[in-house]
Formats: sequence, structure tokens, C-alpha cells
Amino acid sequence: MQRLFVLVVLAGCPAPARYVVADVTAARAPVPNALVAAACGAHRHAAQRTDEEGRARLRVAEGGDCSLLVAKPGFPTVETGPVSVCPSGACAPTRIDLTSRPAPIAREDAPPGPRPLEVAR
Repeated sequence: MQRLFVLVVLAGCPAPARYVVADVTAARAPVPNALVAAACGAHRHAAQRTDEEGRARLRVAEGGDCSLLVAKPGFPTVETGPVSVCPSGACAPTRIDLTSRPAPIAREDAPPGPRPLEVAR
């Protein structure tokens, strides 16, 4: 009977908590109230808003590598990953800058596009 009780108690224990911490900035300034969502493997987690310092701390379930999706009106939506996951909320944050964009394609490197229309005279 004791063994059955121990087995039932252990089976009901939740998985240990894991956290993802994100610092969201724009041109090195914190971005408050940005929406940060995490996906770990097949698990999608509830999104959280960043605080006044641009930081969000999300509790995530087991599920492999995690990625983050960050959105805020007036800024491009950014997805990044894999990100660091730690057993406490005091881990090093993933830094996400909403103003960094890939460099534009130089004109000579641009893929061929449609030709300009020619007007017959």
C-alpha cells in the first residue's frame, strides 16, 4: 500500500519549471508593452507583455528548443531562436532589438525583376 501511495504522489508531480527571459529594445532603448510569445517544440505558451524595462519572463514547459516571437505596433515583428532556457527566472536574457533589419540588397545584386513597360510610338 505504501508503494502505491508513493507512486501516485510521484506521478502527480508537475514537471520542473523552465523559463525564457527576453530583453526587448529598439535602438538600445527598452520597449515596454511589447508582446512576447514562446514556442518550445510542439508547445505554444501564453504570451506576456514586457515591463517598463522591456523585459518579459515566460514560464515554459518541456518540449525541446524554444523560439520567441515579439510584436509591438509600429515595429517589425521579430522571431528568434533557439533561445536560452533555464530552471530559474534569473537566467541571462535573450536580447531582441526590434530596429535591426537585414541590410538591403544592393542594386547590382538584386534578383531580376519585371522589365519596365515599353511604349510603342
